[in-house]
Amino acid sequence: MARAWFGSFFPEWNLPSRVVLKKEKKGWEEEFEMEKATYARLRPLQGTVIPKFLGELRCDNTRALLLSDIGGVCLATPEGALLEVADFRRMLYQALTAVSQFRILQEDIKLDNFHHIGDKIMVVDLERVSEEPLSDEQLDLGIKYAVDSLAARYEDNQFCFWEDGLITIDT
Repeated sequence: MARAWFGSFFPEWNLPSRVVLKKEKKGWEEEFEMEKATYARLRPLQGTVIPKFLGELRCDNTRALLLSDIGGVCLATPEGALLEVADFRRMLYQALTAVSQFRILQEDIKLDNFHHIGDKIMVVDLERVSEEPLSDEQLDLGIKYAVDSLAARYEDNQFCFWEDGLITIDT
């Protein structure tokens, strides 16, 4: 309780040791607002499925979001391409299902927008998400499409990284 009271007067003392500053892209005002709103809607998932939203600030005369650094590895990199595809599918399904409980689907389906951390996958980009309330059927279909699509890209990446000698496959 004392920590919360103290933190309300000196919030900078409660910041994590590593943060991410995500600056608004030129011409992407709507996406910036969407991402802020999505973090608010997904507050219960912050720190477990998505980064923690720490606030908004200005940097070099540009609006920016201050987010927790979740660590892990981007799934589009050789370091992120080491999962068994079945594990990849399971973890991705869990992350997208958690987000969908709030009637939201990630619409920017690319490996760059997901990080592997320990035994889970986290969503790191929330600029482009479904804007309209979706039915259960639409959510289920959206998750299935995303998992199938990303799993195919993930396998393609694994093959390319293996072919380029960037990863090895144990036999």
